[in-house]
Amino acid sequence: MDDRKTKKTGRPDLWSSALAFYAQPGIAPLCLRRQAEGGTDVMLLIAHCHALARQDAPLTATELDALRDHMAEWRGRTVLPLRALRVDLREPVAHLPEAEREALRGRLKQVELAAEKVQAGMIAEWFAARIPARNGDFAQGLRILAGTAALPDADIALLHRAATA
Repeated sequence: MDDRKTKKTGRPDLWSSALAFYAQPGIAPLCLRRQAEGGTDVMLLIAHCHALARQDAPLTATELDALRDHMAEWRGRTVLPLRALRVDLREPVAHLPEAEREALRGRLKQVELAAEKVQAGMIAEWFAARIPARNGDFAQGLRILAGTAALPDADIALLHRAATA
């Protein structure tokens, strides 16, 4: 897929690649677990895997920081608050029927995904200007993304296989 191809937004399309990567066996549960346990930015994790797959150059620690900074305001103002509200609504709400609560959670999930799609566009823009540094270490980058949460070698191997499939 040509990641420089643009859609109506004028941004390069990374979303399709992200969805295809996420749909590979074992990737969605791994990403959701990393997000829940360590607060991993799944779109940033996908971007790191994309850099290996499409540019044969995983992101360096400096690039991970730069890309994180590039998206920080959007993520902080939209993605994270939407996710927090959706997750909070897993619990019953007094005087609100469960069906209505679940319907609202479903709508929030769609809006959250739309916000992540915008984030994918921001990543693609950043990649369009990137001159890959050939000294990135895939496993090290994943460990940086994991933060304080341990990242098992099996998870690194699964992400590497999926990125290079």
